[in-house]
Amino acid sequence: MAGDSLLSGGVPDPVLEESLESGRIIPDVVPCLDLKVKARFALAGRPIVCGEQRALQHSQAGLQFVIDPEGASGKGQMYSVVVVDPDVPLGLGPILHYAAVNVSAR
Repeated sequence: MAGDSLLSGGVPDPVLEESLESGRIIPDVVPCLDLKVKARFALAGRPIVCGEQRALQHSQAGLQFVIDPEGASGKGQMYSVVVVDPDVPLGLGPILHYAAVNVSAR
């Protein structure tokens, strides 16, 4: 089921798959068109935690997780997440994955 959330061109990733299965990343099929980015995150074998103002390159897939707090709803616990190729300027490359992350799931 987790693999179904990867959009066309997505790269299967064991850490991403594990995160999806654990419920830390909630799949969403709605594409993210607004890339007003406040922080970039990549999973390095651990959950995404809100407030970490740094970018980490994923050692296995070389993907970046882009978190858009402006897309947050409710009390700011849900954030839009897109996965992009870090070698392509943000907004120009394909979106490899879109999800919502619950930053309270730690």
